[in-house]
Amino acid sequence: MYRDSGNSNYATMKIGTVSGTTISFGSATVLYSDNSTELTTIYDPDENVYVFTLFYSYQTYLITVSMSSDGVATVNGTGDMGSHTDNAMPVYDTANNRLVIFHRNRTYNRGEVKVATSFNGSEYSFGSAIELSTASISSQGNSHVAVFDPSNGKIIYAYKDDSSGDSSVVAMTVDSSSITAGTKVQLYNQNPQASGWNAFYDSRDNQVYILHNTNQSNVKEFSMRKVGVSGDTVTVETSTWNFNAGTIFLDDQLGQRPRIVKDPTTDVFIIVYNRFSDSGHNHSRVVSPQRFSTTLTSENFIGISGGDYSNNVTANVQIKTAISDKVSGLTPGKKFYVQTDGSIHYEAFRYAGRIAGAENFNEFGTNNQASQMYGGAFNNDGTKFYGVSKANENLYQYSLSTAYDLSTMSYDSVTLSVGGAGAPMDIAWNNDGTKLFVVTDEYNRVGIYTLSTGFDLSTGSYSYSTYGVSSQTTNPAGVKFNSDGTKMYISEDSSPNRIYQYSLSTGFDFSSVSYDSVFFTNSYNSPAGVSLTKQPSGFNFNSDGTVLYTVSKDSDDVHLIKYTLSTAYDISTTQQEQVAELSSVVSSGNMTQDLYMVLVSPDEKTFFVKDQNRMFDIKAAAGTLLTTAAAGTAVASNKLIVKG
Repeated sequence: MYRDSGNSNYATMKIGTVSGTTISFGSATVLYSDNSTELTTIYDPDENVYVFTLFYSYQTYLITVSMSSDGVATVNGTGDMGSHTDNAMPVYDTANNRLVIFHRNRTYNRGEVKVATSFNGSEYSFGSAIELSTASISSQGNSHVAVFDPSNGKIIYAYKDDSSGDSSVVAMTVDSSSITAGTKVQLYNQNPQASGWNAFYDSRDNQVYILHNTNQSNVKEFSMRKVGVSGDTVTVETSTWNFNAGTIFLDDQLGQRPRIVKDPTTDVFIIVYNRFSDSGHNHSRVVSPQRFSTTLTSENFIGISGGDYSNNVTANVQIKTAISDKVSGLTPGKKFYVQTDGSIHYEAFRYAGRIAGAENFNEFGTNNQASQMYGGAFNNDGTKFYGVSKANENLYQYSLSTAYDLSTMSYDSVTLSVGGAGAPMDIAWNNDGTKLFVVTDEYNRVGIYTLSTGFDLSTGSYSYSTYGVSSQTTNPAGVKFNSDGTKMYISEDSSPNRIYQYSLSTGFDFSSVSYDSVFFTNSYNSPAGVSLTKQPSGFNFNSDGTVLYTVSKDSDDVHLIKYTLSTAYDISTTQQEQVAELSSVVSSGNMTQDLYMVLVSPDEKTFFVKDQNRMFDIKAAAGTLLTTAAAGTAVASNKLIVKG
């Protein structure tokens, strides 16, 4: 729709067809045969008509148009919004099937809104006008834009705020007699131009984009901001994109009265604007917009660049499903993650990722009971902890008044002698706590204690049932089982730093145990510049056996390493996922760098590690999977390219 200066400024429309990034128009259809201004349009899906608004002779007119499948436009009828109305801004509320029109009342110079109550096939009828001031919206209705956000069921209304002189935005619902609005948020801190507003909703990222002219150094130029909505709460992304400066859509040409519409079938945008450098003639552009930021998904991932490129130049890209011959250091079949600098790496977060700050951990001293308390385990619900001492060969019981919360732990003054197994290093329970497995490095074996009452140390006794592991290691240090006790895992505290896997024909029963000839080397690809010097024995699985956690030491720091298992509890299928530092805990002076235990809460949000004398819980999250990459920026070899 446009004002045809070659035909007495009549309101006129043309139907355009988009092909790629070009657009062609058919013949013109006159909508209103008089000097028309303030042209807008909206589609009413309920009535299947296009609604065009225009201003002529002190009032706003509405023209409804039907469109045939072959692109022929038919004008149905012409109605009006009443005398002394202008600056109409229509929006269609698809959640409530309402045509809503914001406008200015010229008589009282105030912003109002009307809701259509019926449609007779050619004209709409409207209810009484509702003043915007009733919802504490200070708008005269002469500089504004409205768009419907279907993901939240809200009308997003941006306007010149007469109370502050800048522009504001608010989320609202409008019914036939009232407005319910949230709290306004500043959109832009400059005075917007009355004729320069436009907005659209993008279904790909469920965001509203508001485009308008701003007066900067007395030069009109386009700016856009992204608006997010949650309920009645609006958030505005603080960055601004000035199209003239960024040449995103409009080359280097200044303009005014921008209009943008999205083509849902091709996912491109069509922008129409008044081009200053061409005597104010209207121009249209078809654009495939570059996203300001994109969350990486299988749908928008394109490939990996084959070199270093500047913005907006032709680039060689190794597309997905192709075999890349331009990049190095990528292992086929292995996961890689986008880093904050746009590069890719096999770690979801690299050496900069930390698992805790100094304020994010608790500690509990176990040296009041015994030294060399290397290993331990919780009961099933995290309200009991049992720590084993190599020094005096006892198992000590502790209570946690809040499950898995070390700050609530206290010693129960309950012990069980486990000296029969010899120099205990670590323990594991069966599922009901009636069997206790103790691994020792004196006899290189695992011994079993039985308890007549589950997890009650006072009922425990040595069963003299053992299994030797000396054929695999002479320094066993850790023991764990899978969920049904048919797999056992033994770690060692010396080179080659392995975890060995065993099978039990009957769960938690040593009558038939065999080594699977499967082991996992507890090592990891360390960040650049970090040299591993020792890998202690602590390890554990998550609740379903799809994740393995280990602790490891280098010359300066302690790390928690996360591995995923493509087959649950099969350590031959491990793949490194994440590495995180425990540096702040170590630097506090409380933790030594020799850790011999790692336990995990069921939700995998709290990690428990232990040195000889103290136990620590790390409550911070284990890091964020960085899958956000900026699109439309310069890329380099080994960097991801995503759809704009």
